[in-house]
Parts: sequence; structure tokens; C-alpha cells
Amino acid sequence: MKTPAMRALEKLGISYEVKEHSKRAFTAAQAAEERGVRLEQIVKAMLVECSGGGHVMALLPGHKELSLKKLARFLGEKNVKLAAPEQVTKVTGYHVGAVSPLGLRTDLPTYMDRRVLKEELVDISSGRHDAGLELRSEHLLLATGAQLGDFVR
Repeated sequence: MKTPAMRALEKLGISYEVKEHSKRAFTAAQAAEERGVRLEQIVKAMLVECSGGGHVMALLPGHKELSLKKLARFLGEKNVKLAAPEQVTKVTGYHVGAVSPLGLRTDLPTYMDRRVLKEELVDISSGRHDAGLELRSEHLLLATGAQLGDFVR
């Protein structure tokens, strides 16, 4: 069954591999284990709420933590916070733990930590808890139109 993320990649002509899980994954570590990849290859997609009420998408390697302080400074915001789970679903169309940076319900400005590009192949959520999508990191950058920066601690 095709997800909005798969359809978005196909529309752009970007090749990907579906990596199905034997069981559902809810964390980056679980996803890496299920897909047989290193945690560094997992790309977390996190919805962030800005002080003005808008949202942005932050992409970072699975083994790192998002620095809200660094992201706020980069955005020129006073402060930012992670969106509440119900906001994540409302804004992205995905559930927490299965948020894909592609095929979103709402177009969002996207910011990718530079470290994601250190990996040739990366794995993102397919939008489901039981499968991921593997693609080239530079293709992920192209598909998301993300701005690069340093957003992890």
C-alpha cells in the first residue's frame, strides 16, 4: 500500500527502497534494528512549533538529539518547542513515531541537520510504524527542499 511519502518520491522521480518491519517501530533505535541499518542512517522528522504559532519540520540523524535552542537561533525565533502529539497528526497527517518528512498534509519549511548528509543512504519513515523508506541522502535533501544547518546537541 503506497503512502503519501512514497507517492511524493515517485512524483519527483526519486528511487527508494521499502524496508518492511517484522514488528512495529516507535523509536529511531527500534526502526534501525527492524531495518537492519545503523542508527546514524535513520532520519528523525520532528514537528516543531514556533513562538508565533507556526510549524517547521526538523530532520536529524537518529543517534542525535534536537537542540531547540540552536534551531530557534537559526530561525530567528525567541523560542521553539516540540509540537504536541495531537498537533503532529493534525499538521502532518502522520502519527508520532511514524512521521515522514514527505507527503505532509501541510507544506512546511524544513530544516535538515548537516550530519544527515554524512550518510550515503538514509532511512526515513514511510508514514507507517511497520515500514521505512531508504534513499540517498542528497535525494532526501532535494525532495524536502530543506535548508541545512547545525541543529543537534
